[in-house]
Amino acid sequence: MITVVHGDDLSASRNFLQSARSNEKNCLFFQGSSMTVTDLTQALSNNGLFEESKTIIIENLVSQKKVKNELKSLADILTNNSESHQIYLWEGKVLTAAQIKLFGSINEKLFKLPQSLFQFLESLYPNNLRSILHNYELLLKSAERELIFFMIVRQFRLLLSSFSAESVSIDEMKRVAPWQKNKLKIQSRKFSEKKLLELYKLLGQIDNDSKIGARDLSSSIDFFLLKI
Repeated sequence: MITVVHGDDLSASRNFLQSARSNEKNCLFFQGSSMTVTDLTQALSNNGLFEESKTIIIENLVSQKKVKNELKSLADILTNNSESHQIYLWEGKVLTAAQIKLFGSINEKLFKLPQSLFQFLESLYPNNLRSILHNYELLLKSAERELIFFMIVRQFRLLLSSFSAESVSIDEMKRVAPWQKNKLKIQSRKFSEKKLLELYKLLGQIDNDSKIGARDLSSSIDFFLLKI
């Protein structure tokens, strides 16, 4: 069976994969970017007298394989061996229906972040407190504060990169789609660079304090939002 684990909620998808992995024996792990047809064929072959079922985990095979013919060849091998082995394909983003179709009949596990999270993040700019607090209250119904804080930090890191043309080369920004970069640039221009740096420094202080138990994360997020 091929199980495709994908979506932008990386924490939830990782937890699922880790749980599945802990229950499997004879587990082999591969990075999709470097996997070849030879690697996969050897991994699936049985060297003993008896047929041996294996668990194959491949990360980012679809998103990191740039040569379509090679991806199709790998997908065909996986599909042909799906009845004999447990195969998990993990992708750190939402795959399209066409991409999933490459692997035939699969068990799909989709982990998506709530849409309210992105609405909240996009509302984070000066003179917008009423909207920020409203979106935050709605978001708390579907997301943990730890995830919210992590995404706030990520958002301000991206905003800082968007503000300065010299900073767009950070790896995280390279993975952002063009339309997202444009939205980030518009949002970043609602701040001064000094304000962005002050807020990002404050997030670092909150992170350090929460790790040593010096400050409650819930009240810290409230305090941060009021500072915007």
